[in-house]
Amino acid sequence: MNEKQQQALKHLLSFSHSGISDVERKELENLLVRTVALEVTRRDTWYAHYEVPAHMNDFDATQYIDAISPDEVFDEMCHKRSLETVTTLEVIRDTDDSSGEAAPCSDG
Repeated sequence: MNEKQQQALKHLLSFSHSGISDVERKELENLLVRTVALEVTRRDTWYAHYEVPAHMNDFDATQYIDAISPDEVFDEMCHKRSLETVTTLEVIRDTDDSSGEAAPCSDG
């Protein structure tokens, strides 16, 4: 529904005696849309095992693993059996865009 149609629908719904039933009014209200900006937060947790030199303490082991970035540790799909994902959404603001279309996805 374009912006002009949205405005016409809002105008129609503003009249209390517009000759439409409560059910029809609810259906029309459900056609009205707004676009919101969202903050999407995803937290992934998985459990990995990786061999490090035996003399390393925990700090040195994490530094070592971080430096070489092995897929066996950092690729979550290698650990899909222990993968836990928590995703939260929070509306951060309304936008001026009433087209109802989602913003295009981009990889960068």
